[in-house]
Amino acid sequence: VEGRYIYARRTNAGDHLRKSATGFGTPLRDTGVGGSAAVVSFVVAEGLESSLHALVQGMLPLCAAAAAVSSYVESQQRFEGGLVSHALAAEMQELLHDWHTMVVQLEHQRNLGRLSLQAAWFYCQPAVAAMELL
Repeated sequence: VEGRYIYARRTNAGDHLRKSATGFGTPLRDTGVGGSAAVVSFVVAEGLESSLHALVQGMLPLCAAAAAVSSYVESQQRFEGGLVSHALAAEMQELLHDWHTMVVQLEHQRNLGRLSLQAAWFYCQPAVAAMELL
């Protein structure tokens, strides 16, 4: 997700609570090194045009939700969490596979020069509700 205009910042849970009250970035929980809970926030740089800034801010929760679902699936792939949790993770893995397929197709269109940011957001709209629900 990181690039020229988007930055990821890792903070501890206390800093996240203070920053989320002011609407700073898009939160994503990450276990970090040693199992300590950290929060990853995506921040859009100020140099971006305002309409594109708003569009990217709308996309970042989708990216955070997809990463959170992926993290859950990775943590529940063993039978130690129970059969129901394992079965849920397996179904979520199938949804993630479809998500990754769509992302690869969009990336291919971008590499060909046929995809704008607005078109990418249009194609991602059906996945927003599903990813946030998961």
